[in-house]
Amino acid sequence: MTRSYADRRGEDAAAADIATAVLTSDAADNVEFVVSVPNLPELTEDVLLFIPLDLDRKVATGDRDGIDVLFQIDRSGSKLQRWDGARFAAFDHPPVEASYAGGMLSGTLPVGRLGSRVAFDFGIVAVRGTGAASHADTAPDNGRWTFALRDAPASARSLTTTFVPTAPVAGRRFAVRGATLVLTDGTRRSAAVRCTASVNGKRLAAGTRCSWIIPARARRQLLVVTVTGTNGSIRLTRTFRLRIR
Repeated sequence: MTRSYADRRGEDAAAADIATAVLTSDAADNVEFVVSVPNLPELTEDVLLFIPLDLDRKVATGDRDGIDVLFQIDRSGSKLQRWDGARFAAFDHPPVEASYAGGMLSGTLPVGRLGSRVAFDFGIVAVRGTGAASHADTAPDNGRWTFALRDAPASARSLTTTFVPTAPVAGRRFAVRGATLVLTDGTRRSAAVRCTASVNGKRLAAGTRCSWIIPARARRQLLVVTVTGTNGSIRLTRTFRLRIR
């Protein structure tokens, strides 16, 4: 899974200006961070870069902002700290690979083994200088970004059906002859169907599967057909209301 993020440029001309971040996860839920800071070719002694991680996306855990783990890199190297209830402190964790060169921070964090299961929230902070004379850039400017460790499985967005005839006619047979599931990723899949039908609340007896004889006296009444389409584990039910001719 790979996703790119962009931050607004030039908020503070004296700050190390974060431009973009590209995150890529692997099968073990390690996440590579590649962060571009174009106006900072090399880390200088007065610059710190942070990546705060809200691993469970819950404000109630971690520090007052919900941050569970904090990654930091400066000219002397990188470190990973966890909130212990009072402060961010060192802890035992899998190795972290990180480097900075040519205006690019590259680091791989074992977020899966740190506690993230599906997705996490994060930000990036660059601080130049200390105290009142410091200059900072925070990405994004407001809130946080979210990264999903893997694509969410596609689900059904809609169900389309083919009726024969296209409209029910009193005294004649009416049937559902096919159904298609449209998924959230845009793909279409044929669906096996189960159906029920009723007129004025009275359920019609099915003939062959998903077909019925419309009562001869039901002209101008409403036929309600409920169709459930299934393809593997994907399922969607839709109700159609059709005026009988």
